[in-house]
Order: sequence, then C-alpha cells, then structure tokens
Amino acid sequence: MGKILLEFDHDDKTFCVYRLEDGFYATDGFVLTEAVHLEEGLVMDSEIECPMHRGIFDIKSGKL
Repeated sequence: MGKILLEFDHDDKTFCVYRLEDGFYATDGFVLTEAVHLEEGLVMDSEIECPMHRGIFDIKSGKL
C-alpha cells in the first residue's frame, strides 16, 4: 500500500510526494475544482481518492 510522505508548496503550486511499492511519485497536491488538498485523501495501491468528491486518480499517470 502506498502512502503520502509530504505535501509542500513551491512558487504558486502545491505538490504531494508519495511512496509506492516501486518508487516515489509526485502530483499536484490541490484539486482546484473542489478547493481541497489531496494530502487528506486515501492512498490505495497506486491510486488516491479525493477526500471531497471521491474521484480516484492514478498517481503514476494522473488519469481519473
């Protein structure tokens, strides 16, 4: 199971860094449409569930 290691801001963007079984990944850390931080989401394998609208994103590809 993966987990979020940290969330950080750089310039005007927020990022999340994840540790998955096969390495480290980074994604946008903020869902603009819901104004929510992904840091609060649930990581399942290589996917993260948005804590607001329950949409599931693939951490590796970014696809819904």
